[in-house]
Amino acid sequence: MKNINKIILICSLIFGAIACDDDQLDEVPKDFFSPDNLYSNSSGFETATTALYEKVRRERRQAARFGTMTTGTDLYRGGLTHPANRALTTYGASLNSTFTPSKNWWDFSYEGIAWANLIIERAENPDVDWANESDKNLYLAEGRFFRAYYHNLLQGLFNDVPLVTEFSTEPKLDYTRTPRVQVLEQVRDDLIFAAANLPSDPANTQIGKLTRYAALHLLAEVYLALEDFTSAANAAQEVIDGPHQLMTERFGPEAADPKGNVFHDLFLEDNVAYQHGNLETIWTIRNVYQGIGGHSVSLGGEGWANGDWSRRLLVPFYQRVTGLLLADSLGGRGIGRIGPTEGYLNLYEDGDMRNDNINLRRDWYYNNPDALPAGKALGDLIELDPADPLYQQRVDIDLFPAITKFDFGAQGRGSSATYLPMDKDRAQYRLAETYLLLAEAQHRAGNNGAAASTINVIRARSNAAPIAAGDVTMDFILDERARELYGETYRRLVLSRTGKFFERTQALNPQVSTVVAERDKYLPIPQSVIDGNPDAEFPQNPGY
Repeated sequence: MKNINKIILICSLIFGAIACDDDQLDEVPKDFFSPDNLYSNSSGFETATTALYEKVRRERRQAARFGTMTTGTDLYRGGLTHPANRALTTYGASLNSTFTPSKNWWDFSYEGIAWANLIIERAENPDVDWANESDKNLYLAEGRFFRAYYHNLLQGLFNDVPLVTEFSTEPKLDYTRTPRVQVLEQVRDDLIFAAANLPSDPANTQIGKLTRYAALHLLAEVYLALEDFTSAANAAQEVIDGPHQLMTERFGPEAADPKGNVFHDLFLEDNVAYQHGNLETIWTIRNVYQGIGGHSVSLGGEGWANGDWSRRLLVPFYQRVTGLLLADSLGGRGIGRIGPTEGYLNLYEDGDMRNDNINLRRDWYYNNPDALPAGKALGDLIELDPADPLYQQRVDIDLFPAITKFDFGAQGRGSSATYLPMDKDRAQYRLAETYLLLAEAQHRAGNNGAAASTINVIRARSNAAPIAAGDVTMDFILDERARELYGETYRRLVLSRTGKFFERTQALNPQVSTVVAERDKYLPIPQSVIDGNPDAEFPQNPGY
């Protein structure tokens, strides 16, 4: 398959996997990484696994990748949509096998799988000089977690995909699509091993590193996909019973600020990681302002600003509105690529703190004293006029309600007001989601009483009214996930796993309600993949 073969060759060069039998070339280099010195000791494996952590961090360092996971679903519509993602606002014939983000996610994920497989294979070399007896299983666990992570992502996007568990240096032209259940069973087995061998004490684990509880969290989701609801509940419950806790009291640098609340505290800078006192975060993606993991200069192929673009995509292009200036207090610079659907905005009840303006900015106020519209004063609420020729642009792109989870501005640090990325930590897995995975397992096993009790733990933290067993449906659980996790998780994968993509997108997203189809729950297989696999049948997804 052309794309996987290309990844294999790239990885062979980067990780030094190409060996040579010629005795004249047996020299072992000492001043740069090679297969012999990189994978010869614990520090070499640490270097190799660090590349996998950085890879996950890069998932949101490209607008089209994140846009593909959100745009055109029940919760997210296109705003100033990235050109690569516009097919997700029209569907139909425009979403086809040449859809660039399909190829992007395919290549990106199989590259991660190749790197993980190389680590797994090299760790079995009996000549590796391990610094500690436990190092071998630790690096095997990290490798197997990331192999599971990317296979799980691929099956959620494409359904049946090639299961690749070996690193190869030779081109392979006869890949076949492995049945989804078989892929998930391998993912399950990898995560069971990872959970048994990753660290179990998050307080003494480096920020950003995996622990046993991250593996169990993902394992609960995979068990749900396999419809093993008992095992899913057990995995989620083990996470809930561990060292992580739902944060229910104010904490961190703004704990005394009466304008805030505990939900807002969860996402503040230097307040996201478990090690910073946020016991709810299970896995932190490290993004540090002017530090390791933060913004850096352009890297080829990853966009011209190499940083987390969560805020840039989800915050409106508000600076285009007369009377508004770019401000750290408004989230920093956004360009309104992805907006919320009305269906999402209508999910909250009165009193739910997740709907407070400090968490979901629905109201915008004039902040530019030098460019106020006639009759307006500094601090006045901006009210849109349907007669304004720019009204629809304002609604769709410039002033839509926006979550504040990813607000980040560098202007107050002396940097530019147009600073592009979000350079603060981001929670990849959070205990609130684990509770909702548990509730889903309980509901699907037929125990709605237990599911209601589990969901009420989350709702109580946000001052939302408790629910009863009769209120629990799959749709309610998906609604609760939206209220709690908007912007944090990949909604396309969630809807694919639960079989609710078409029904909910048609019902809640008017931008695509008349054009979305059942086939759109999966993306098209890239045409280059099919063309590059001439020695075996590689069928396209139905409907494309």
